[in-house]
Amino acid sequence: VDRIGKLILVDRPVGGIDEIGKNMTAIEYGDDIVIIDCGLGFPDDDMLGVDLVIPDFAYLRANADKLRGVFITHGHSDHIGGLKMLTAKTGCAVYGQKKTLRQLVDSDKISPKSHVVELTDNNISICGMEIKPFNTPHDTIQSCGYRIHTDDDKYCAVCTDLGHITPEVDNALTGCRLVLIEGAVLTTVAVGAEGEPHIGGGGE
Repeated sequence: VDRIGKLILVDRPVGGIDEIGKNMTAIEYGDDIVIIDCGLGFPDDDMLGVDLVIPDFAYLRANADKLRGVFITHGHSDHIGGLKMLTAKTGCAVYGQKKTLRQLVDSDKISPKSHVVELTDNNISICGMEIKPFNTPHDTIQSCGYRIHTDDDKYCAVCTDLGHITPEVDNALTGCRLVLIEGAVLTTVAVGAEGEPHIGGGGE
């Protein structure tokens, strides 16, 4: 759990940390929770008879009244494979880029219970946070990350499957107090003397 002012980034109880797949991050702000992605994992060799592994929804079940929506970064199964189950159980809204959402709706990855919200280049206001997508380099349609500005003037960002740092990504991460990065390159985030993060990429 990481805290920035009133914002709490809750990652380990959900999924995707120190493992391949099940990418899912809960961001808690006051009495509200938003989710970034809802992926599935793949069974280990000793998990006989198991085809797929979903994230641990226990934290969300215990806080279902706080859940305000799930923001999708891209359409790969390790990021959206658990979405149908989550939306069927909670009916929470699903936010994402136009082409990604169209792909998910057409392939029946979102329950009809859930409202689908198409994001533009503008900020969207939700439960005391301004959330804005930014484009990320990845081998799928309209992959994006999210920059979050809270009403107590804190910034954080989440970006997944980051192949390399582009000027748009660098700009989106600048000024953030916390950055959650998952990617194929070795990426470092160091806070400078003025509290400004420096983003650097390495090899695979």
